[in-house]
Amino acid sequence: MSAIEKENLVSIINLDLIDMSSENVLGAINDVIANIPANATILEKIRWVYIRLGQIFSYDYRKGLIEYQSVVNPIDMEKYVGKYQSCLEMTEVLNYILNRIVGVKSRTITRKNSELRGHAAQDHVANEVTFEQDGYEFKIMLDLALDLSLIQSKSKTMHFGFEDDGSGTYTVIPQVENRTMDVKLGLIGENQEYTDEIIKRAESERFNSSNPEETINRGIQLINSLSMNFSGYHEGKQFMGLLFHRLLPCYYKEFNLYYRGESKINLKTFYKLELNGCEKWVMYSKEQGLLEVDPMFIAEMLNSGWTTNSRTLMENIYGDKPNIK
Repeated sequence: MSAIEKENLVSIINLDLIDMSSENVLGAINDVIANIPANATILEKIRWVYIRLGQIFSYDYRKGLIEYQSVVNPIDMEKYVGKYQSCLEMTEVLNYILNRIVGVKSRTITRKNSELRGHAAQDHVANEVTFEQDGYEFKIMLDLALDLSLIQSKSKTMHFGFEDDGSGTYTVIPQVENRTMDVKLGLIGENQEYTDEIIKRAESERFNSSNPEETINRGIQLINSLSMNFSGYHEGKQFMGLLFHRLLPCYYKEFNLYYRGESKINLKTFYKLELNGCEKWVMYSKEQGLLEVDPMFIAEMLNSGWTTNSRTLMENIYGDKPNIK
């Protein structure tokens, strides 16, 4: 890797740097409250609030790091709500708004074995929402934190009334009904199709050849053609994982590096791609998608203040050598 390439990568990494304490989104939240559609059913109002909030928040991925688990993200509905929040704060804001809708009751519940952990190593939490509509009693589960990436990529939500706890307690809202609501409320993407449908069409373009490097390169190109710039790094990384699963015909491993400053934290995700003896490393940038990197560049990052919780990454980069200077 040339010095120019390294310089470009460093500038891209700095461009993605996020200050998680700077952005107050209370104004945007108040806009959601003020614009809940009056000529909508109760379920449509709940759906509208859910999607709009999902376009505002980003997940605070610091909660996965031990030294940040005691950090409190303040919620002051009169003065300040930060953009980067954990599941606990998101459910609090969702409760605040939904309980203002006549006939709706929303409360925070604990979820076990979820994809995300909660605040300070507590269990992950979601919202339980009850209401009556057309003579029926509804009790649905909403998990906004798990749907952020899908909402922001204009994909189908998977955690809006689409899950039960196994006891038959919760009403399941069919995806066809979600689509009908999204069309009516103007929440769906262009041509009234979800990004899922665009990805499904792209699957027919998956490329396989006898040349493994060419196969990997074409897969990267296809993924980059569908990549989009998320305002939060975690949501972009989640979407990238979806594209990898659907569009990349090779084995891959994901590794995360962190850089901790006094008030900022930077996350960078690298992927090791392998196919029939061919190996490539790529870095995800929320600004530019996937970029090929030399593993020695990762070693230099690790020697300049970046850290990882992955012992496997250290073994892949350093091998038998404890340090590379």
